[in-house]
Amino acid sequence: MKFGKLSEDELKNKKLSLPADHADTQHVLAKGYGGVKVHVGCAKWGRKEWVGLIYPKRTKDNDFLDEYVKHFNSIEMNTTFYSVKKANVESWTSRAPKGFMFCPKVSRNVTHIKRLNDDAKRYSDYFLEAISGFEGNLGPSFMQLPENFAGKYFERLKAYIEDVPEDFKLFVEIRHESWFEDQSIFDETFQLLKENNIGAVITDVADR
Repeated sequence: MKFGKLSEDELKNKKLSLPADHADTQHVLAKGYGGVKVHVGCAKWGRKEWVGLIYPKRTKDNDFLDEYVKHFNSIEMNTTFYSVKKANVESWTSRAPKGFMFCPKVSRNVTHIKRLNDDAKRYSDYFLEAISGFEGNLGPSFMQLPENFAGKYFERLKAYIEDVPEDFKLFVEIRHESWFEDQSIFDETFQLLKENNIGAVITDVADR
């Protein structure tokens, strides 16, 4: 992943200290949730370099998913960012055990091409219909906004989020620095997510 990557020389001079806790942190932690269930997975199952390491030797490409679900209980479906068909979704689901979570990445047509504008809705509707094929194996979906989608587009994000179906489990990743540097935008954005029961994706890389 190139986003936030540093060269070795840059890394030597980078201070990797953590920022101070946000005021909401203690408020959230104080609630308690009676235990947390953790799902662990990767961004794809089609890793040829895993053959002989995680997958048995001579595992064929078509069998990668069958082996993947033996080791992990979730996956970030990066492939759905590029294309998603309900027939494929149903096929993948038939090969996964109960409790396994597919977490599809929202189509780039929605986020990167239409950039959450009004005409992104038809692509959103298509995406929702396709991933309904995951049925009980559908986990939260992951909407990654473009690197240059800045805080000035807050109203566009707000309009999109407020149109999301209540039963659609969605997590959002905002990446442009302006969402975090402007305290008012930061607070307003995360309040918006909170009010609409939408989660935030945290990507931990050296330069972000």
